[in-house]
Amino acid sequence: MTDALRRHSGLLIIALLMGGAFFHVALDFKGKWDLKDGYYSHGYLIPPISIYLVYRMREELSKLSPRPWNGGLAILIFGCLMRIAGAFSRINVLSGVSLIVVLLGLVLYLWGRKVTWKVLFPLLFLVVMVPAPTQFVNKVSFRMKMLAGSSSVRILNWLDYGIVQEGSKMTFVRSDGEVDELVVGSVCSGLRSLIALIAFGALFAYVTDVTLWKRLALFAVSIPAAFIANLARILLITLIALHWNSAVAVKINYLEKLGLGGLTGEWGTMHDITGILVYIIAFVVLFSFEKLLARIGPKPQPAGEEAK
Repeated sequence: MTDALRRHSGLLIIALLMGGAFFHVALDFKGKWDLKDGYYSHGYLIPPISIYLVYRMREELSKLSPRPWNGGLAILIFGCLMRIAGAFSRINVLSGVSLIVVLLGLVLYLWGRKVTWKVLFPLLFLVVMVPAPTQFVNKVSFRMKMLAGSSSVRILNWLDYGIVQEGSKMTFVRSDGEVDELVVGSVCSGLRSLIALIAFGALFAYVTDVTLWKRLALFAVSIPAAFIANLARILLITLIALHWNSAVAVKINYLEKLGLGGLTGEWGTMHDITGILVYIIAFVVLFSFEKLLARIGPKPQPAGEEAK
């Protein structure tokens, strides 16, 4: 009873110390997660998912005896130094990653390598909630925006639509003979869906009952799936603008016209609605690829079952 009390008291003290050390990091996370048209709105989901992944393996973990590993102390100290360096340099991503490093060091030091190996994915999965530096995000977003725009123009011109591209602007002649234009904005770069789908791809690969190389392949395909899905969205919006006009494609709030504006606010244009299409297409690609992989090669055997 005394040992259990000491252990729980120690964990409470550690939790309080970590809360104090990473309070401002959590505030920074929240600020980035709450940004309108931000890239990390999925961040709120990541900690509960990680906790649930650990919870679902509670029976396996209960069978493992804690064997503290002193090497975890070095990782813990390194994570603390990262937090200090991030605070002084004001590099928020360094402070964010330091949280995962500290957690990893704590689990290794308190419970040992076997327990850590079991919960390694839930720990590392927390990385996808850490917002990348703004300058890096803007640079990647710009390049993805230009690539998505030029790719859609090539496809539509191959279909003989005669679109002229100038930077991120696409100029074209509509079906009624009028000249119109669309601008591929930063939100159309596909970076937001790419980040979210990388997180989903990692989670999906982890919970899928296939061999390791198939899991890696499943995770890897989430990147082109996100790009293909975003390209399909831009193509659809452009085709709507070609056959009607750009206002129909990106300006008219259809949900407001249906009397749902009070519930959805400014959300409800065709541009917004087709954003859902990105995830639908990507999910279909991932699930279809998983079904294909399941048919290839031997199936994984349940733990403890000997090969026949």
